[in-house]
Amino acid sequence: MTSTAYPRRKRITAGYTRVSTPRQAEEGFSLDAQERQIRAYCEAHRIPGPIRIYREEGQSGSTKKRPELQRLIKDCQARVVERVVVVDLSRLTRDGDSFWFFQFAEEND
Repeated sequence: MTSTAYPRRKRITAGYTRVSTPRQAEEGFSLDAQERQIRAYCEAHRIPGPIRIYREEGQSGSTKKRPELQRLIKDCQARVVERVVVVDLSRLTRDGDSFWFFQFAEEND
């Protein structure tokens, strides 16, 4: 008996980077620095690729209406993304409002 199942599409690891001010970029939180840290973390922890970086420049973390965040959410909903890696939760959300993302992840697992 042969299987008619389709091969499973490989899902990606998403790295999300964000700066909202030039000061953040100057103080070591630049988008490039965040990306290097994400890639180094994935390598050190043997997290499989490919890694897609979602770069958010000049966007406040106080709103979810950020273009790259919305693209990340859509990719998660489409099951393209298997995991999300950030340097710090403050890059994803502000003021301790990260619960929405964990709830979203739970609902879309």
